[in-house]
Amino acid sequence: MKKMYLLLMVLMCFVGANSFADKAPQWVMDLHEPHVYQNMNYRLLRPIDFDPGRQYPVIVSLHGASGTGDNNISNVRHWNSILSEEHNRRGYPCYVIAPQSNGLWKENHFLKVQDIINTLPNVDISRRYLMGHSMGGHGAIVFAKLDPSYFAAVFASAGSNVINNPTPLKELPIWLFHGLTDGVINPQKSINSYDNMVAEGGGHLKLTLWERTGHGNSHMMV
Repeated sequence: MKKMYLLLMVLMCFVGANSFADKAPQWVMDLHEPHVYQNMNYRLLRPIDFDPGRQYPVIVSLHGASGTGDNNISNVRHWNSILSEEHNRRGYPCYVIAPQSNGLWKENHFLKVQDIINTLPNVDISRRYLMGHSMGGHGAIVFAKLDPSYFAAVFASAGSNVINNPTPLKELPIWLFHGLTDGVINPQKSINSYDNMVAEGGGHLKLTLWERTGHGNSHMMV
């Protein structure tokens, strides 16, 4: 398993439940450079101690509805704090891109994210990862459907969409997360996506369901 995929699995074990509205603290914001590309705000965390002789993975982080706007602040979420901790940055150096939308994640956002990644030096194109919670979990599946071969793996928490046509995604590792007491987005949506994939032969889809956990599980996927 690729190292970044392992990181996202391991970090799940260390974090408890919290509010899905939590924003990142100031020290995390200070690490994430503010940028604008074609009227889309985004924040960029660069690999620590950048080495021009090596290649780095990229994580695209999609916020939920509480991150929408144009302040280029609320798009950096609580889970970004975990990825920003120094021991994680040194153990798993990578780029993290946190774009901001004013509504649902759509194809135009995906195309802009691709353009941004193309401008970054020393990107390992075989290790592009995508993660999102709630509206961002929905967006992660939207992006994956647009180009199933672009990302090495997708992590979607509490997404609102059901994967009704899983065949194009069968070769893409996807990990779905959902709290069983989620009162905002019915966890049955993630369960149905998993069942649909199993009916198509399984693919590379994994489903994690948290008992006694509601919608505030955004950072538990990392």
